[in-house]
Amino acid sequence: MSIKPIDMHMTLATSVKEAKIKQSDLNRPKVLSSQIQNQQEVVIKKNLSKVRSAEAKEHARISKDKITKEQQNAKKRRKKNKQDSETSKKQDNSRKNRIVDESEQVGSKLDIRI
Repeated sequence: MSIKPIDMHMTLATSVKEAKIKQSDLNRPKVLSSQIQNQQEVVIKKNLSKVRSAEAKEHARISKDKITKEQQNAKKRRKKNKQDSETSKKQDNSRKNRIVDESEQVGSKLDIRI
């Protein structure tokens, strides 16, 4: 029995289709494993970004607290500096008054011993 040319074309076409189907069946595990890996990488990246964003928010709260504490400390330092400057001015004024008083009393006291 010989193969007719028409039958040859039919069998060739069906064999090509069957080969494509068989090849896709053979490649299916590779494709599935690569898809699973890609999905896992995406999930890992999302989880990493979630963790980072949560840490960033926590650090932001801490930094806000630090800023308010620093501002409060700066206000305290300013008040202290104002008070110190006022007390130093008062002390300077009292020293000047003492010097003036002593200069007015020149000759009233003798500092000489014999």
